[in-house]
Amino acid sequence: MDEEHIWRAASFWLLFLSCRRKSNWLEGIRVKNRMEAGKRSA
Repeated sequence: MDEEHIWRAASFWLLFLSCRRKSNWLEGIRVKNRMEAGKRSA
């Protein structure tokens, strides 16, 4: 698996799990944004 696919899969699962756990969806978005920022700066 290439790095881009790993990022996409991780982002998808973060959103999926955070949507299932409504109490934690803001944290999921925060983590996803942090991951996206890290990917851009890498």
